[in-house]
Formats: sequence, C-alpha cells, structure tokens
Amino acid sequence: MQAFECTGQWWLPDKEKECIAGTLKVSESGNLRLWLLGSLHTAETFESKICPVILGWVDKSPFGHFVTVDDIVTLSGCMLGGSTVGSATNSPRENYHASRAYFGAHLTKEQEFTFKCMSLRLAGLSEWAHNYSGFVAEPFPAGKPDESRPVLRYAHQNPLVANVPNGQLTLAVGISSHLTHRERSFRESVGFDISCETAKTSDQFNAEYVYPLQNLMTFVCDRPQAVEEFGLRAGEFQMDVAGTKIRVIGPRVQPEEEGGVSEPVHFFQMLFTLADVHFAEFIGKWLGVTAKYQDACSVFFGLQYGPPAYLDLAFPSVVQSLYLYYSRREDAVATRVEEERRLKDILAALPVTDADWIVDRLGGQPFPPLHIVLRELVEEHSNTMNPLVSSRQDRFVNEVINTLKYSMFREADMELAARHGADLYWMMQKLRFLFKSCMLRELGFKVEKITELFQRNGLYKHICEIESVEEACRSGRN
Repeated sequence: MQAFECTGQWWLPDKEKECIAGTLKVSESGNLRLWLLGSLHTAETFESKICPVILGWVDKSPFGHFVTVDDIVTLSGCMLGGSTVGSATNSPRENYHASRAYFGAHLTKEQEFTFKCMSLRLAGLSEWAHNYSGFVAEPFPAGKPDESRPVLRYAHQNPLVANVPNGQLTLAVGISSHLTHRERSFRESVGFDISCETAKTSDQFNAEYVYPLQNLMTFVCDRPQAVEEFGLRAGEFQMDVAGTKIRVIGPRVQPEEEGGVSEPVHFFQMLFTLADVHFAEFIGKWLGVTAKYQDACSVFFGLQYGPPAYLDLAFPSVVQSLYLYYSRREDAVATRVEEERRLKDILAALPVTDADWIVDRLGGQPFPPLHIVLRELVEEHSNTMNPLVSSRQDRFVNEVINTLKYSMFREADMELAARHGADLYWMMQKLRFLFKSCMLRELGFKVEKITELFQRNGLYKHICEIESVEEACRSGRN
C-alpha cells in the first residue's frame, strides 16, 4: 500500500458541531496518525487520553470510489499521542494514534463494528491463480483493410468456492476497463470474498483469515507479500453494486518498503500455484493447518516480515519454528505424556534430594531434546533433505546443534564446530525447506508431489548444486 494523507474535519460522536480541522496520515505499513488543529478533549477524556471513536470526513480520499456518502471515515482505538499550544494563537493542537480506519461509514455503536462479509486482495494472488482467467488468446488480426476481426475475447469465470471454518470463501475474478477514443484497456483483478455465519470484528477477520491467507502468498512466493485491499460489509456482498464495501486500514505485519517497489514474483517462480491444488479442499486445509501450528507459523513468517539484521539472530528462530511445529503434533504430545509418566517412575525410585535436583534441571514435564526432534524430522522428510545434505543426516543435525549452542553460549571451544557466514546462511535455508516440507505434508501433498515441487524450485536446486560440489570436495580430501 502506498502512503497517503488526507485533510478533513474531525469530531467525537454526538459532537458533530464541534468539528476540528486536521490531517490523517497513513504510512505504507498502515500506521495511522491524526494531526488536529485544535482539541477534541473534554475534561473527562483528557484524563484517559483515549478516544474509542473519532468520526470525520476527508477531502480527496484515495478510496473515494468505495464509499457511499462522500469520503466519510471512522477511526477506532484512538490514543492521544501529543498535545501542544501554539504561540501565535494560544490554541492547543493534538495528534492521535489510531488502530483502525474505516473508510465509507460512520460507526459509533459496538454492534456496528461487527461484519459478516470480507473481501481481500493480496500481492501475489493474481500470479498464483494465473491459469484462472477469462481472457482468451487471439492472434493479431491480419486481412483485408475493410475486414473486421476480433482482437479480444473474454469468458467470465465461475467463482471457486471453498468451505472454511464458520463460513464460505470464494476466489473470484473481476474485470475493469478503461476506454478512450484511441485506446481500449481491460484489467482483471483476483480476490477472496468470505461470508461468515456469525458477525466478526475486523480484528477477528484479520486473525482468522487475512493473516493466514497473506502467509499463504508469502509461503508460495518465499518473500513477504502485502495486503493490497481489505474490505468489510455487514450483509451479503453485491459485487455489481458500487459502494457496498467499507475499506479497512490498520497496521500490517509487512515492513515498510525503503525506497522503490519490491519486484513481483511470477507464477513459475512460486513453490506451487492454484493449478497444483484442488481449491475447495486446499484452502480449508491451509487455514486448519496454520491454526493448529499457529505458534510455529508466527515465528517462521515473522522472520520474513521483520527479519533480524544478523544471521545468528535469525537462525535460532528458524530452529524454534521447527521445534514448535513438532511439539504441536499429536504423536509428539502423546510421546510427552509417556515420557512424563516414565520420569515420575524414575523420580519415585530416587532419594528426595536427587529427585529434586533432576526436577530443578529438567522440570516436571520434560520436552524432547532438540537433536532428537531434528533427527526425526530430517528422517521423515529424507526425500527433501537428502539432496540438501548429501544424505549425511546425522552430520547435518550435529552441525545445527553445535551452531545453536555456540550462538547461545559463545564458548571459544564451540566456535570451530559451528557454522558461520555463508555456511550459516545455507544451513538456515535448508532448515527452511525442511519446514516447508513439513507444512506441505500436513496439507496433504504426497511425497512424490513435494519432490516435484522442490525439483522445479530455483533456490532448492541451487542449494543442491552447492552441496554436491562441497561433497565432492570433501570426498576428494578423504
């Protein structure tokens, strides 16, 4: 999203006659700041410095085509950021931080902040669904000067529908046109629409649908993908009626771009596309799997939206995402229950002082050691990992453990056994492919299909080539 600002008049609910001029500034990542040429405060609100709702209308909103009554805006979750008194006019000026902006409606009551329908456009989605298009290729017409030939044909595509928790999700294609005397242009847009059985707040829509679907695009593109549009509506969507959506803006997880626009990912660069899955089954599985492994996904995708400045800070988090994934699996939970029972039996047979010593160091509910978790995951996904580690699984696991120990303790005698620099980077990429393989398996992809997807992935093939050369050098030295 491009940063923008819009000027207008602002007031508290039920105090429209006390409106104040001000400017709403929105950053690329959706942060909202309202600057006022006056004060909204009463004595009561000043003490709390919080205004649950601020209403306004703005001039030249970039989303004017979405609204029904001029450019009306509701700001929610507003907190006073600062207050100054101008020396010339002796009048106060205030600025507020807001958590959400709703373009297209004035919302004042709690129930008005709940909705049953959502629309969503994501960067990367159009390429991911590249084969889902209504444009029909036609050769450029060649014939007699007075002979008419069609240059474009379009066939409307039926929406793809999937059942999701508490509702229904639709992948739909819309088309818009721009016409002049000498120019005709048509553009398709691809987006998700979700209709829910029960009304939800924008935060609930964001947590249950927007963030997981944004993560899907980030997963297939292997780089952060932005939320381009997030709209809500209280009733059923009427896609052919203008002004039915409320455009929602708030802080997003992706970092702001530092100059320039990020290069888009093309469908042939993605891990997989719509053509590789059955949409109706896949979307429900993705939402279910990412909800089940929410902690692991938060760490894994968080590293892409806000990567640390140094590799040795990112590396432990990649390992953590794998450990969190494993610890939430049913077999891992069952193993922990059995190991807890076994530990209690062992402690019962020891003197109290020895038993207390062990509990102080292991805890009463021990977690499986990291090296055991990694060995099990690498072995489970040997088809993915063997080409990346030259089938030397134990050596790879030991290198990961040694590197993690050194990053935590920084003992001099551990440094030689740890990976550094470029070696650390490639090790981290191998672990990320292990996480991807785990997620693909959870989504129902067969081993053969996962192997096919990785074999056509440029980064995966590049790492395999590097590993092959290094293994040849090691064998030559031996």
